Amino acid sequence: MSDDQMLDVVCPNCGHECEVEADRLPTKVGCPSCRTVFLAEPEIEARPWYREPIILGSIVFSVLLLLGFAGYVIGDWRFKSRKAEARALKDLADSRVTDSPREALSAYGEYLTRTEEFKVDPVFKVAIQDAQSKKRQLENTLKAQLELEAQQARERELLANQEKQKAEAEARERERAEQEQEELLRVVREKKDERNRLAKIEAKVTGVLF
Repeated sequence: MSDDQMLDVVCPNCGHECEVEADRLPTKVGCPSCRTVFLAEPEIEARPWYREPIILGSIVFSVLLLLGFAGYVIGDWRFKSRKAEARALKDLADSRVTDSPREALSAYGEYLTRTEEFKVDPVFKVAIQDAQSKKRQLENTLKAQLELEAQQARERELLANQEKQKAEAEARERERAEQEQEELLRVVREKKDERNRLAKIEAKVTGVLF
């Protein structure tokens, strides 16, 4: 470019540079070297690569695809983790049936709760049925013990209520006795004060007479 008003354009035939007025573009230009007439157009500023629709669309699609895949992987990992935890509960319950039936009963209950989502899974179906059967057997075995413990708990609660009521009654009796004692002391003080007052009056009267 020679100055602010002129623009250099290149002949597409011979490559010779020609000067044209910038504000006249686009316009036809005759090349002084090869006499070729061509259309000179203003240069279009190239957009940055990150503003190209195709590139932007590809990036967005790739990101969405990556997020979807990551979500699938995480969801699958969590699903497998829940399965592993459920299997561990079943193994724990099976190992405690003889040594600690109460703990086994609790573990079977938690296992059956956690495997609600796996009921249609053929791998879990048999294990769930086995857990249900063993849980019923433990409940029947422990029924008498559970009832006895419940009865003992009710008796302990009744005894605790009786002790509480007894303690409250004793506290009320002590409070009543204290109030009676305070009332008796008040009456004694009043009588003493009255005797002292009468004695002073008698002394004054005696002093006047004599």
